[in-house]
This record gives sequence, C-alpha cells and structure tokens, in this order.
Amino acid sequence: YKLASPIEHLDGDDPPTLLVHGDADLMVAIENARRMIRQAEQCNAPVKLVRCNKSGHLGTFISAQMKSEMIAFLKSHLAAP
Repeated sequence: YKLASPIEHLDGDDPPTLLVHGDADLMVAIENARRMIRQAEQCNAPVKLVRCNKSGHLGTFISAQMKSEMIAFLKSHLAAP
C-alpha cells in the first residue's frame, strides 16, 4: 500500500498540485485530502485544496466554481515569468 500511495512520495520537488474534493463525497473521506495537504506542507510541496459544495465523488468537476478554480490555479502556475 505504501508504495502505491501518493502521500508517501511527496517532496519539495513536486509540481504544484490541485486537490479537489466534494463535500458530499461518500467514497473518499475529506480527511485523506487533509492528510495530503499536511504532508505536502511539511515537504514544502506546492498544493491547494478546493472543496466543492454539494458535490459527490464523480460530479466534483462539473461546476462553474470548479472550472474557475482550475483555470485560476493553472494560470497562477503556468504563467510566463
């Protein structure tokens, strides 16, 4: 399990990561995302968590809020210097 778990491989050289979690997700607990955030912060790996209101596991990306969040995240990390 540890070899397959992303949390076990975090380090400061990782690219910026956007975690998206629906607050109505019944398949994956929000605590998993929170643990990933804590570990990334300890490693100085750039990470952001966005919680989607009233979204489950599969519908998380289908909203205007999420589209805006993803575009803003990509623009902030892919912008030319």
